[in-house]
Amino acid sequence: MPIVHVYGFSRPAAKRRKVIHGITDTIVNAYGIPKESVTVFLIDVDAEHSGAGRMMASDLPQHKKKPARKARRK
Repeated sequence: MPIVHVYGFSRPAAKRRKVIHGITDTIVNAYGIPKESVTVFLIDVDAEHSGAGRMMASDLPQHKKKPARKARRK
């Protein structure tokens, strides 16, 4: 019974489902086991508690919070 842990930043539910589906299919194909025997854990890591390239992840451009866009008037 393979157990896979994936650590990463929060993603929408649709993307999490896609990741779980893809990982499960890969393991099923590699090991020839039923999909029900594969367990995948997606673990959210706060950008304030991780880093890459000697920088906190929250300081990296892709994790900077973008200002809210104002609605256009028609």
